Amino acid sequence: MRTLQLLRDRGSLRVSDVARELSVARSTAHRLMSQLSAYGVVEQEPDGPRYHAGPLLAELGLATFRSRGLVEQMHPHLQRLSDEVNETVHLIALEGRDAVFIDSIESRGQALRVAARVGIVYPAYVNSGGKALLAQQSDDAVRRLYADTAFASTSRTIPSLEALIDELRQIRDRGYATTWGDRELGLAAVSVVQRSRDGVPMAAIAIAVPEQRLPPARLEALVNSLRATTEQAAGQLL
Repeated sequence: MRTLQLLRDRGSLRVSDVARELSVARSTAHRLMSQLSAYGVVEQEPDGPRYHAGPLLAELGLATFRSRGLVEQMHPHLQRLSDEVNETVHLIALEGRDAVFIDSIESRGQALRVAARVGIVYPAYVNSGGKALLAQQSDDAVRRLYADTAFASTSRTIPSLEALIDELRQIRDRGYATTWGDRELGLAAVSVVQRSRDGVPMAAIAIAVPEQRLPPARLEALVNSLRATTEQAAGQLL
């Protein structure tokens, strides 16, 4: 349980972190993380030493969101938006330092398209929806959240905490977030926060596309479609 609390607070863990915090040998910490990984509780980075929340935790998180009715209420709006823009649409929630895909509508009209990703967990700073939701927090809160994070994923990933803070300020100013190969080269996305009728941030809606289908002129059109969708859906969310 202490390991899960550490994962919640820090977003990712190394074996050395677990050994130090639990006051156990590195070999014991390694066995513990291997066991958690085998059950899907955690998942190790493919090219690094850090462990993130695994698919089992994502499934538990999805169950929570479904029990609140958010996914059920938003699904028709996501479907209409996907049909309108002819692209894949995601509903994304923020869990600590991670972005969780809690619903997806995969484009049916494009041969080259972004796949649905329900249950997938990414670091929030490499995800447009995650960044849109992080931008709802203060700079100090974000600094506390990412104080010990090693920023790395692709050559286009935000390189540092201060760079993330700068980008979040820009997101607050313009009202939407983007990614351009931050997690996967060749993929782009744009996101807007979905609020309740009282203005409380609930999740983020993202339109995900191959980069070549997101020129500047289309970006503005997709942002307008996202905003129209969030405004329409807000009246249903308590």
